[in-house]
Amino acid sequence: MKICDIRNLLNSRFPSSLSEEWDNDGDMLYLHPESEVTGVLVTLDVTDNAVEEAIKCGANLIVSHHPLIFKPLKKLNDTALALRIEKLIKANVSVLSYHTRFDSAQGGMNDILAEKIGLINPQPFGFEGEIPMGRIGNYPKCSPAEFAAQVSLALNTNVVFYEGKREINRVAVLGGGGKDFIHLAHTLGADAMVTGDITYSVANEELPYGITMVDGGHYATEVIAVDAFADLIEEEFEVKTIRFYGENPAKIVTLM
Repeated sequence: MKICDIRNLLNSRFPSSLSEEWDNDGDMLYLHPESEVTGVLVTLDVTDNAVEEAIKCGANLIVSHHPLIFKPLKKLNDTALALRIEKLIKANVSVLSYHTRFDSAQGGMNDILAEKIGLINPQPFGFEGEIPMGRIGNYPKCSPAEFAAQVSLALNTNVVFYEGKREINRVAVLGGGGKDFIHLAHTLGADAMVTGDITYSVANEELPYGITMVDGGHYATEVIAVDAFADLIEEEFEVKTIRFYGENPAKIVTLM
């Protein structure tokens, strides 16, 4: 099994046609496609810890959700990203990242998130061009507080929630930073939306419409990608992936 074989599998399931125009995903470091795979580390983010774990385990391929390189690089100097890239090249580790194409794909991030949350008959919503980013569906009736608690359990994380004015019976989800789609979810009849990175200003803008907003955090709403990528690779190839979940960089501090 070669690195290009895994790339071909992932590209067939998550084609570049599903990537947003502003995104940069796919091949990040793809210098030796014909190399035999010595190990695959799957991660949400290509952090220094993820790179060190791949090298320690002898893996020469990293598959991530968030792109290693997102903004154009004008120079390589002593920044954390440049030094990370240097380490990867020296260790001959390739990196493939599947970002918005995985978010929007059938069976991808937001279908998985909808299933975890418990949406009934989820449908695509939040189109950017012809590409649907989020999912919206029905949900067993409950109060906003009960819904927030259920999301916390489903994602195994602390959540912040902004309590709306009505019972929850229809829910929208969008992993990562989906705050720009909250108003659209409201207009489509959602009583609640689950996403990450909800800002104070957006919450204040949307609360008058009565929608409950549950911020599960960027990490918790997207770390589910690790198992999804790993399962797909292991089903297709005789390889045991290294599932590197990393840590949520956001820490919760409680009053003593």
